[in-house]
Amino acid sequence: MLACDGGCSACGDDALAELTEASGEITRDHDASREQWQEAPVGAEFFLGDAVRTGGSATASVTLASGGGIQLVPETIVRFLANRPDDPSRQVAVELGEVDLTAGEGGISVVGQFGAAVLEPGGRMRVNAAEGQLELEVLIGSARIEREGEEAIELGAGEELVIDIELGDPIFEEDPDAGPPDAGPPDAGPPDAGAEPTAEISVRVRGRVERMNEDGEWERLDRRTDSLPARSRLRLARRARLSLSRGDESLTLFGEGEATVGAEGGALAQLGSGRASLSADDQDVVLAVPGGAVVGRGGAGASRVDVRLRGDAAVVSVQRGSAELRGTEDTHTLRTGQNGTLLANGTVDSASRPPARAHMAIQAGGSATIHDPQTPVAVRIQFGSVCPGEGLVELAGGSSFRRPAMRSSGAGAANIAVSPGSNRYRVRCSTGGTPGEAIAASGSLTVRRDTGRQQLPRRPPRNVVDTDGRRYTVLYQNLLPIVTVRWAGAPSAGSYVLHFAPSGGEARTLRGQSPSATLESGTVPEGTHRLWFEAPGGSPSRSPQTTLSVRFDNAASAAFVREPAPGGAISGSVRVSGVAVSGSTVSVGGVELPLDRQFRFSGAVSAPEGLDALAIKIVHPRSGVHYYLRRVARR
Repeated sequence: MLACDGGCSACGDDALAELTEASGEITRDHDASREQWQEAPVGAEFFLGDAVRTGGSATASVTLASGGGIQLVPETIVRFLANRPDDPSRQVAVELGEVDLTAGEGGISVVGQFGAAVLEPGGRMRVNAAEGQLELEVLIGSARIEREGEEAIELGAGEELVIDIELGDPIFEEDPDAGPPDAGPPDAGPPDAGAEPTAEISVRVRGRVERMNEDGEWERLDRRTDSLPARSRLRLARRARLSLSRGDESLTLFGEGEATVGAEGGALAQLGSGRASLSADDQDVVLAVPGGAVVGRGGAGASRVDVRLRGDAAVVSVQRGSAELRGTEDTHTLRTGQNGTLLANGTVDSASRPPARAHMAIQAGGSATIHDPQTPVAVRIQFGSVCPGEGLVELAGGSSFRRPAMRSSGAGAANIAVSPGSNRYRVRCSTGGTPGEAIAASGSLTVRRDTGRQQLPRRPPRNVVDTDGRRYTVLYQNLLPIVTVRWAGAPSAGSYVLHFAPSGGEARTLRGQSPSATLESGTVPEGTHRLWFEAPGGSPSRSPQTTLSVRFDNAASAAFVREPAPGGAISGSVRVSGVAVSGSTVSVGGVELPLDRQFRFSGAVSAPEGLDALAIKIVHPRSGVHYYLRRVARR
């Protein structure tokens, strides 16, 4: 049981969670004063109805009293409990942003107006709440979506679901009748132009679909409509879908959007806005888009291609088989697992193609921060240890893998281009060219436009702490702080005794002639400590007990790289030197560069073969893995 204080939301009740790791601005509120945010230090405890919030560049880890934990990305709010009072210790509400949940022995539920998403014990699930939708992705184990009066929806590892937060309805973007994945033909031959428009196209209507009449007015289609004449202009509501077929051709339109069925040039439809999914079996399927067309390749096998219009571009993702992006200025073929973008000006955006070469390599499942003034950075994900043959690397689009920003496949490794900011990736192994559903490995790559030339502090920071009963937090980079402790308004006394009780250690005392004492660098280690003065014979004889939290600054630079200088192209033997944060290990290409007493490193290394940058690797137990890149000259 916890002692009751003025900020406690449920005095006398056990805490439901504790903030165990934090980087950046972390705040919290209490159930009795919601939306009144205040600083949340490491060690903060959360009771029934309390919430934790991360700032714009902050991350946090929360440990649940019932087992398991929560990882929060920037700009996220999680409230403990939510709408249902039963079993509160295992319920949370993700009000905004994204979290990674790990369930303890009792499991955990994400609750809201939609009902509950119940993650089974030992499972992991990623949850994203944004734009009126809740995106759920099961990473490990299984989950069950429970809605009042509805049949539960079961999700296994690798499966995703989007729920309308207000209505509680699932938003399905996949065609449930698409059948099992198929690798498609290795070469489907020349593309078929598609059949010429016929008078009627078979349709299946789900949800609200409207057709423009001869007077230019929108009229709702009867759900029993089974065919439409060519050139029909349609408009779909948010959760509507319209399946089209013509002979062996078929595609499905997803709302919200507009399209024309039976368009010019043999296209089964012309997409004006929204999304579509093409299914090409024995015959190619053509979908007209701004700037050209997307062709799902049929023939000896089958293809499944997803298309989404974003602004003036058509973003294409090949789920199986192959597709062709036909523009007025460019043509590009995509295979299983690859993405591409056809711009309205008729060109294929090269940024959506996986890079042919890489600047650096990392083992699948690894996470790191990459410092490079030139972006994006091409990273080779090496997955040979988790996939015996071919594999697929997916780069999350925004906060979700539902619409990956890039897919790249290969044998043993694949390249992806990562932009500034946080980038999540995952690996799925392939069999016969078809990616499996299971996630073989996943990680996160954060890219900073940074030359690595910012000098590290050479002197420890100085801080003043008053024993006034408040809680103080001190951040340090490479050197532990110097802390001066004072008792303001201390009574007159012949001597004063400072009591210093460090976290996990024995209490110490320092006696002096004044109510002030200085603790030199290294005296106050990282952790949470208690401080107070005593004045023998004084009145009062003791100061308020004050809490001091000393934490490593995760936002600080991991190193200063003196050589090689940024901007030049290097080759052959290269001298590497600089200064790292105390406690770091430094290596290049597997060769360690030891630190001296001033934390300096220096040594000669060789420019890498097969990679386009020299990667200086800095590993620190608090800030993690950092790579500082210097580009390599190529002939």
